[in-house]
Amino acid sequence: MGMFNILKRYLQRTFRASISMMVSLASGETLAETPLFASSEEIVIDKILFVPPAAFTLDAANYKSIVIKNKGIAGAGTDEICNVDLGDDENLVAFDQVDLGTLANNRIAAGGVVSIEVTETGSGTRPVFTNMALVIEYTRGVE
Repeated sequence: MGMFNILKRYLQRTFRASISMMVSLASGETLAETPLFASSEEIVIDKILFVPPAAFTLDAANYKSIVIKNKGIAGAGTDEICNVDLGDDENLVAFDQVDLGTLANNRIAAGGVVSIEVTETGSGTRPVFTNMALVIEYTRGVE
């Protein structure tokens, strides 16, 4: 393998990018499992963040959860990459990125699909997502 190919492979492995998605959910609304993106090459998701558009005081009895899944190539997978309850652990600050924590099942095959779902516990749940940005940082060209 020539030096150019070695350098090219190294740069691909360390390249990072972010994907933003806008989600709008009113109080009491959920988001059924929805495709987030399909990967054209094998990647590893390094971090998932979301950015709330407004400040929220969280509630332990009435809250939403963000579930990100690795659906695999056939789209039938059920492996969770992360599942975060937006309960009473901390309040959300407007436009402040919140890390969704430790990830699992985060190696996505070429042609693999990643989905998002927002569920709720209780009624009249908060936070209300109005144009919340979801950011996924990943490394491409992994082996």
